[in-house]
Amino acid sequence: MPTRKNLRERVESRKREAILRQEARDARSPEEQLAELDAHLGKGIGAKKERTKLNSIATISKLQEKFGKAKPEATTTSISETQTGDANNERRKSSKDKRRNDRSRSRSGGIHKDTE
Repeated sequence: MPTRKNLRERVESRKREAILRQEARDARSPEEQLAELDAHLGKGIGAKKERTKLNSIATISKLQEKFGKAKPEATTTSISETQTGDANNERRKSSKDKRRNDRSRSRSGGIHKDTE
C-alpha cells in the first residue's frame, strides 16, 4: 500500500497513463478498436454495448464514404411567410384557453353566447 507521500505521485502517474491510453484509443478506427477488443477479451465475448456502438459507427462511416455526406438544405423564408406565421400563432388558442371557453359555455345553461 502506498504511503501518504507516494499517494499523490501514484495518482498523478495513473492520470498520465490514462491520458496516454485514451489518446491511443482515439487514434484507432472503429474496426481497429473491435480487433483490439477481440484480442483482449476473445472474439465476440464481452463489451456488447461497445461492440454494437463501434459496429454502427463503422457502418455509418462506410455509408458516408459510399454515398457522400448529406448536404444541409438551405432554409429561406420570405417576408410573406413570416407574416402569415405570426398571424397563425396569434389565432391559435392554448389548451388552457380552450378549456376555459368550454367551461364558460356550460355555465351559461347550455346556450352558447354565439347563438344569442
